Amino acid sequence: MSVTAPTAPTAPDAVQTRRSPLAGKAELGLAGLLLALGVFLLVDAARVAVPVNANSIGPRFFPTCVGVLLVGVALWLAVDVLRGGVGEMEAAEDVDVSRSSDWTTMAVLSVVFLGHALVLEPLGFPVAAALLFFGVAAALGSRRWARDAAIAVVLAVVVFLVFARALGVGLPAGILQGVL
Repeated sequence: MSVTAPTAPTAPDAVQTRRSPLAGKAELGLAGLLLALGVFLLVDAARVAVPVNANSIGPRFFPTCVGVLLVGVALWLAVDVLRGGVGEMEAAEDVDVSRSSDWTTMAVLSVVFLGHALVLEPLGFPVAAALLFFGVAAALGSRRWARDAAIAVVLAVVVFLVFARALGVGLPAGILQGVL
């Protein structure tokens, strides 16, 4: 008399699943989006008309730099993901999740940005940008108003001069027309 060990019954519902080679590779979608955006920027920057009196840098410089950086980051991310790299969940160690959103600050920031858009043309870029920089600093809690105003004015004038003079971007000078 021979005794055989019972075998485990095979469940008819057990389906063997095969993992896709791209399972867990959602970051490839982000890499593709960055690549598409970078290529779009490069193609669009190549079509920017350069005035004959443009400075050595010209209006194509920054869009081309950003496009190249986007393509580089996209390729780097794609290679990392395909090698097995995965993004880590945000630890949020510096965020107090028990507190609600600060809607007052968001409202003040929205008003500051809307105000900037409204005064940009009549007052000009330097004045509007200085008001924007000062307003953002004040909305985010800075109370050193004299220092913030001085930094805002210097930053706004420097940004205006870099873009208007060095890059040839037509920014409105507004009430400072002839001074800058």
